Amino acid sequence: MGGTDGTPQDLDDAPVKGLTDEDFQELREKMIENGKSCPSAWIQEAIRSHKDLCKNYRHIQTLVSVWAENWAITKQQYIDLLSRDQKQAIIHSLEGSCVQEDWEVLLSRLPGSVRESITSIFLETLILHKIHIQILEAPFWYLDGKLAPIKDGNDNSVPDKDDSNKSAPDDDGNDRDKTFPPRLQYLYARFLKTNPFRAALWKTETIRLANSVDKVQAPNTDFGHYNRKCRIAALPNMVKDLIASYPISLLLRNLSNKEEESARYNEMLRIFKHAADISTLHAAQRGREEFHRDLEKYETFTQGSDNMVAHHYHFPDKRDTRLDGRRVLLVVHPAVSIKLYNISVELPNVHTKAAVVVEDPEESVKDGAK
Repeated sequence: MGGTDGTPQDLDDAPVKGLTDEDFQELREKMIENGKSCPSAWIQEAIRSHKDLCKNYRHIQTLVSVWAENWAITKQQYIDLLSRDQKQAIIHSLEGSCVQEDWEVLLSRLPGSVRESITSIFLETLILHKIHIQILEAPFWYLDGKLAPIKDGNDNSVPDKDDSNKSAPDDDGNDRDKTFPPRLQYLYARFLKTNPFRAALWKTETIRLANSVDKVQAPNTDFGHYNRKCRIAALPNMVKDLIASYPISLLLRNLSNKEEESARYNEMLRIFKHAADISTLHAAQRGREEFHRDLEKYETFTQGSDNMVAHHYHFPDKRDTRLDGRRVLLVVHPAVSIKLYNISVELPNVHTKAAVVVEDPEESVKDGAK
């Protein structure tokens, strides 16, 4: 039986709904014994339930939110330390996700609970944006674009951590081209315009071929293990660059000792490692993800909306509709819609909602804007 576009049905990649751990282990052992790879292994490893896709994003969002709350400057510190130009630089850096107004005007539109924590909310938004753009929305970010293997044929070397993001020869003498991932991303975007269905399949197979680390996924796992090492090698510099970047550095509190500096760095490194892991698993699924962070998509708030929820500093209640009809001022993290399918069957879309900050003038007036 053929697929919807005339391609043959890929029986190995049929949904694994209801497959128990025992069933999967038995299938896995048979595949290895027969020297075959099983595409369903990707689905089983990554997504037992399609809702796990959403859970993964929410987990990243929670980790970043907690990190921001721990390391952001306080309200009094930003009043004392940040100039008007620095405050506006923070708002300008969020253009497209945040209304472009004067800092004090924007804060006057917020409820007291949000104003008190505005630095951690801005910090959370900026960090999530970086993680999304660098990793979660860039499935090819770690591929090196080498022109040739090393001389002895073993393409398993990994660049030194200090050189992992540079266009320079690595330790086997071959150039690692940092422009390769964005070029491949652009190629994928052009494929999507041509035929979204086939483009998504191309992306899936590219990611699977680049990340097979188990004999049940592919007969040869050398390249998969190589790319895993490349990802791990790249992350420390990405975290250091993030912490030092402008304007994120403006929103970070001063540290009292080296122990705090180490703790802050290591906590963020764990978040980046988690993001790198789930990005590979998500990109290996049959389907494609779309990210929605543009403020234009969230003009006014509606409780119970399919695509947004009020940020937790609003302390929202599912039955409370007081924010309905009010303007959305900031998209803290984007909504993610995920179209899942195998070759012949398109599955229902799943998605995670955007978290937004909403104008709340009544409470602002009551509390007194600062």
